[in-house]
Amino acid sequence: MIDINDDHTYSLTVDSIKVEPIVGQHNFLMGFYKTLRYPPSARNNGVQGTVILEVFVDKNGIVEKTEIIQSLHKECDEASEKAFWENIQSGFHPLVINEEAKSFKFQLPVKFRLE
Repeated sequence: MIDINDDHTYSLTVDSIKVEPIVGQHNFLMGFYKTLRYPPSARNNGVQGTVILEVFVDKNGIVEKTEIIQSLHKECDEASEKAFWENIQSGFHPLVINEEAKSFKFQLPVKFRLE
């Protein structure tokens, strides 16, 4: 599902449209989870759950910013953003709707679970 927002960006439900990093979904996710580190203080305190990053992408596929829209723990939030930025330098393929490139945003859930 694609919704237009008040700020003229599009919100995507990832199941309805494929928004893919230039490096490919698989390569991005492999790099992301390889880079993501469970902060020792969060692990030692039994913190687990989900951080949700909202990612804003311009019409050229360049990531403009991320925001934490669901926080878990300060260090988990920071680790999520760090892993994202380290693995998305090349950006995304542009979102094209009716032959026009559009800016978009999406949510990326990042799970922290103790084994």
